[in-house]
Amino acid sequence: LPDVTALRLHQERARLGRAWAGFFAEHPVIVGPAVVGPPWPVDADLDPERGLPMLERATLPLLPANALGHPALCLPMGVDDVGLPVSVQISADRFREDLCLRIAEVIVGRGPCAPIVRRRMDDVSPEA
Repeated sequence: LPDVTALRLHQERARLGRAWAGFFAEHPVIVGPAVVGPPWPVDADLDPERGLPMLERATLPLLPANALGHPALCLPMGVDDVGLPVSVQISADRFREDLCLRIAEVIVGRGPCAPIVRRRMDDVSPEA
Protein backbone atom coordinates (compact mmCIF):
# COMPACT_ATOMS: atom_id res chain seq x y z
CA LEU A 1 0.00 0.00 0.00
CA PRO A 2 1.19 3.51 -0.67
CA ASP A 3 2.01 5.39 2.54
CA VAL A 4 -0.89 7.82 2.02
CA THR A 5 -3.40 4.98 1.65
CA ALA A 6 -2.07 3.22 4.76
CA LEU A 7 -2.27 6.46 6.74
CA ARG A 8 -5.87 7.05 5.65
CA LEU A 9 -6.82 3.49 6.60
CA HIS A 10 -5.32 3.96 10.07
CA GLN A 11 -7.09 7.30 10.48
CA GLU A 12 -10.43 5.75 9.49
CA ARG A 13 -9.91 2.84 11.88
CA ALA A 14 -9.15 5.32 14.68
CA ARG A 15 -12.27 7.34 13.83
CA LEU A 16 -14.44 4.23 13.84
CA GLY A 17 -12.86 3.13 17.13
CA ARG A 18 -13.82 6.45 18.74
CA ALA A 19 -17.37 6.18 17.40
CA TRP A 20 -17.76 2.64 18.77
CA ALA A 21 -16.28 3.72 22.13
CA GLY A 22 -18.98 6.39 22.30
CA PHE A 23 -21.64 3.79 21.55
CA PHE A 24 -20.28 1.41 24.20
CA ALA A 25 -20.23 4.26 26.76
CA GLU A 26 -24.04 4.27 26.54
CA HIS A 27 -24.58 0.57 25.72
CA PRO A 28 -21.87 -1.53 27.41
CA VAL A 29 -22.66 -4.80 25.61
CA ILE A 30 -24.13 -5.87 22.28
CA VAL A 31 -25.91 -9.21 22.05
CA GLY A 32 -26.96 -10.08 18.53
CA PRO A 33 -26.78 -12.69 15.83
CA ALA A 34 -23.37 -14.05 14.93
CA VAL A 35 -24.46 -14.65 11.34
CA VAL A 36 -27.51 -13.18 9.65
CA GLY A 37 -29.81 -14.51 6.98
CA PRO A 38 -31.03 -17.93 6.05
CA PRO A 39 -28.63 -20.85 5.81
CA TRP A 40 -27.05 -21.17 2.40
CA PRO A 41 -26.74 -24.34 0.36
CA VAL A 42 -23.62 -26.46 0.67
CA ASP A 43 -20.66 -24.86 -1.16
CA ALA A 44 -22.66 -21.72 -2.05
CA ASP A 45 -19.83 -19.66 -0.54
CA LEU A 46 -17.54 -21.04 -3.26
CA ASP A 47 -19.64 -19.59 -6.07
CA PRO A 48 -17.27 -17.19 -7.91
CA GLU A 49 -19.97 -14.56 -8.50
CA ARG A 50 -22.29 -14.77 -5.51
CA GLY A 51 -20.21 -16.45 -2.81
CA LEU A 52 -18.24 -13.49 -1.49
CA PRO A 53 -21.19 -11.02 -1.43
CA MET A 54 -23.27 -13.65 0.37
CA LEU A 55 -20.57 -14.17 3.01
CA GLU A 56 -20.08 -10.42 3.44
CA ARG A 57 -23.80 -9.93 4.17
CA ALA A 58 -24.04 -12.95 6.44
CA THR A 59 -20.99 -12.08 8.54
CA LEU A 60 -21.60 -8.34 8.81
CA PRO A 61 -22.19 -8.51 12.60
CA LEU A 62 -18.71 -10.01 13.06
CA LEU A 63 -16.80 -7.24 11.30
CA PRO A 64 -16.67 -4.40 13.88
CA ALA A 65 -15.12 -6.53 16.62
CA ASN A 66 -12.61 -8.08 14.22
CA ALA A 67 -11.63 -4.82 12.54
CA LEU A 68 -11.43 -2.69 15.69
CA GLY A 69 -10.08 -5.14 18.24
CA HIS A 70 -13.17 -5.38 20.42
CA PRO A 71 -13.68 -8.52 22.47
CA ALA A 72 -16.43 -10.75 21.16
CA LEU A 73 -17.55 -14.28 21.71
CA CYS A 74 -19.94 -16.51 19.89
CA LEU A 75 -22.24 -18.52 22.12
CA PRO A 76 -24.04 -21.58 20.74
CA MET A 77 -27.76 -21.42 21.47
CA GLY A 78 -28.87 -24.81 20.23
CA VAL A 79 -30.53 -25.66 16.96
CA ASP A 80 -33.43 -24.30 15.00
CA ASP A 81 -36.56 -26.16 13.94
CA VAL A 82 -34.72 -27.95 11.12
CA GLY A 83 -31.65 -28.88 13.17
CA LEU A 84 -29.26 -26.12 12.08
CA PRO A 85 -27.04 -24.52 14.73
CA VAL A 86 -27.99 -21.10 16.08
CA SER A 87 -25.69 -18.75 17.98
CA VAL A 88 -25.41 -15.23 19.33
CA GLN A 89 -22.44 -12.91 19.41
CA ILE A 90 -21.66 -10.89 22.51
CA SER A 91 -19.30 -7.93 22.12
CA ALA A 92 -18.12 -5.04 24.27
CA ASP A 93 -15.68 -2.14 24.21
CA ARG A 94 -11.95 -2.73 24.01
CA PHE A 95 -10.43 -4.39 27.06
CA ARG A 96 -13.88 -5.33 28.46
CA GLU A 97 -13.74 -9.07 27.96
CA ASP A 98 -15.16 -9.34 31.48
CA LEU A 99 -18.51 -7.97 30.27
CA CYS A 100 -18.71 -10.48 27.40
CA LEU A 101 -17.96 -13.35 29.75
CA ARG A 102 -20.40 -12.13 32.39
CA ILE A 103 -23.27 -11.83 29.90
CA ALA A 104 -22.43 -15.25 28.43
CA GLU A 105 -22.58 -16.71 31.93
CA VAL A 106 -26.03 -15.19 32.49
CA ILE A 107 -27.31 -16.54 29.15
CA VAL A 108 -25.90 -20.02 29.76
CA GLY A 109 -27.29 -20.00 33.29
CA ARG A 110 -30.82 -19.62 31.95
CA GLY A 111 -30.63 -23.07 30.39
CA PRO A 112 -31.28 -24.22 26.83
CA CYS A 113 -33.30 -21.98 24.57
CA ALA A 114 -36.39 -23.05 22.68
CA PRO A 115 -35.83 -23.95 19.04
CA ILE A 116 -35.88 -20.99 16.71
CA VAL A 117 -38.33 -21.22 13.85
CA ARG A 118 -36.75 -19.88 10.69
CA ARG A 119 -38.88 -17.81 8.36
CA ARG A 120 -38.10 -16.51 4.93
CA MET A 121 -37.61 -12.76 4.87
CA ASP A 122 -40.56 -12.29 2.52
CA ASP A 123 -42.76 -14.08 5.10
CA VAL A 124 -41.94 -11.52 7.79
CA SER A 125 -44.26 -8.55 8.05
CA PRO A 126 -43.18 -5.31 9.77
CA GLU A 127 -45.56 -6.16 12.62
CA ALA A 128 -44.01 -9.61 13.22
